[in-house]
Amino acid sequence: MNKKLGILLFVGVIAVALFSYGMTQMDDPQPPPVKFGLGGSDSVVIKTELPEAPETMPYYRVVYEDCFGEMSPEFGRVQEFLPSEEEAVRIAEEYIESHGGMPDDAVFGNVSTGYRTHYKGDEVVEKKPVRISVGYHRVFNGMSVAGPGDVIAVVIGNNGTIIFFRKSWRHLEYAGEREILTASEAVERLQRGDTVYKLSGPIDTIEVNNIFLSYYSEVPDVKQDFYEPVWVFDGKDSYGYDVTLPVWAGVVPPKPTPSDDTGVRLTDRDDVIAPTPSDDAVISVPVSVNAPESISGTFDVTIDVKDIASMNSGQFDLSFNSSVVNVTGVSAGKIGGTTVPILGWGFMDARKIRVLFKLDGLDGVSGSGYVARIDFETRGSKGDSCVLSMSGVLLVDIEAEEIPVRWTDAEVTV
Repeated sequence: MNKKLGILLFVGVIAVALFSYGMTQMDDPQPPPVKFGLGGSDSVVIKTELPEAPETMPYYRVVYEDCFGEMSPEFGRVQEFLPSEEEAVRIAEEYIESHGGMPDDAVFGNVSTGYRTHYKGDEVVEKKPVRISVGYHRVFNGMSVAGPGDVIAVVIGNNGTIIFFRKSWRHLEYAGEREILTASEAVERLQRGDTVYKLSGPIDTIEVNNIFLSYYSEVPDVKQDFYEPVWVFDGKDSYGYDVTLPVWAGVVPPKPTPSDDTGVRLTDRDDVIAPTPSDDAVISVPVSVNAPESISGTFDVTIDVKDIASMNSGQFDLSFNSSVVNVTGVSAGKIGGTTVPILGWGFMDARKIRVLFKLDGLDGVSGSGYVARIDFETRGSKGDSCVLSMSGVLLVDIEAEEIPVRWTDAEVTV
């Protein structure tokens, strides 16, 4: 696959597949809750029975990753002549069959229609369709794979045209057996904060209502040597947001442990091919969180850029202490007088949002300004402080090249 296109496709696939991971609820009578602290939270409350565990589980070597994608300039534009969602599923499956076929262990995930919505205050003043997305995930050895990998995403536009396609599926072979922790031992590992990806900062009270064994699949295009078993703790935080906490299920956890990319650019990872710098120093675009130092009530924050050239699209994650502040909305940015449309945004968990933005087609913008405005409400008490921390910052130009960046966080105090 073209490496330039891969950067744009990474933005696209996140927009399509954001928050597609489903939760399974337990209907059995609930035992007395188990409570403990985690990562600065008041408590984790386990309100489900601890399941039985096998003595061992297979683990698998990754032979190769079947990764293919394409994106039309129409992606992100208004699509007035969309098919029905039922017809979209049929179109998607025919397209998948013609592009390498549907994997045997792929399972239909969802179909949804996406809209570009403009607000005036809290009032919706315009709502236009931009896509129908059809997604598939993996059920391996009878278990829904945990993590962001193993996805197929098809986006359909006007008159059934495919405007985005991404397939990332790892081919596996048996590598051996792992001795498995009991669920009780996995709870102890969770209590220590030994999760698959690093937890950053305090988190809210979490009510766990489902615990199950699975395999962990990394982000598409990220090098992964083995599929290892994990215990998955599913639940909700005190604000009703879904939370998934996987911990390694093997008695001896694999090394190194994948991280959540906090403070790491995509180009710092060995799976993404970054542009090769010349002998001259690479000039990085400053990206900063522009926030008031003192806050109360509601306030807004902008994600500022300076002296950027020919930017077409991008994304970033913003983390915060949800007991001090909370995000209530995200709106378009503006650079040099040009509006930067928000392609999509949502909560990754109660303390992190992901924002994606993209100009129309292959248009670009140059100058200084901000890529997004984020609305917050204050939840904390006087004297509470919170760092608004960026991660996973990606800016892409009109040639589908990644723009080098450096970013600065901000701290706010009630």
